[in-house]
Amino acid sequence: GSLNLDVQRLSIVCDTQVYDAVKAICNHETHFGLTSVIIDGWDSLEEMMVERILDQHDAQVLDEVAGGFGAGKVIAAQDVRTLLALLDCLIDCGISVIIIGHQIDAYTEIMTGSEKTSYDRITINTINKKTGPILMEWADAVLYAGSETVTIRNCAGVQETETRRMLYTAGNSVFDAKNRIGLPEKLPLSVEALQLIMKTKKKEDTESAEQK
Repeated sequence: GSLNLDVQRLSIVCDTQVYDAVKAICNHETHFGLTSVIIDGWDSLEEMMVERILDQHDAQVLDEVAGGFGAGKVIAAQDVRTLLALLDCLIDCGISVIIIGHQIDAYTEIMTGSEKTSYDRITINTINKKTGPILMEWADAVLYAGSETVTIRNCAGVQETETRRMLYTAGNSVFDAKNRIGLPEKLPLSVEALQLIMKTKKKEDTESAEQK
């Protein structure tokens, strides 16, 4: 999490506070001097969104909303799209948006010819299954924090293993990840790597604005 960082914080108890805060930042003359907005984390925010929808429809679960048949999940997905459109306004103001999420092992089935193959795949944890693909499509980079074990030779010439924390920027059969800003497939999980990501995205946005 970000609890150890010295940053401005906004504690929220309902998702509408996020909408209001984003609008206030976008409409402020100097955007309060902000260069980045971080949502930590998505799990809690989506839970607040779902709770509001359930209260509005006097329902216990999304499947009971608006007569059922998936209508509640469609409404929740549309609310996510509305929020992401607001976050796009922040990006248009030159403010980077970072959403922190958690992982879940999702059961996946694929058909190869007439054969079905099943396996677990790590993806972003969401309440509504429709939300994950929406977030994946919207984001310029989806980064998976994992680890790798490498064999190194120490100063005495003896081989030993070392586990390193890494950021993966490209997905595979094990986990979801992507980037469309030209990042290497993996980076050390470090402040320097995060700074590289931010600078790369800023440069891309600047070049895109100049072309327009």
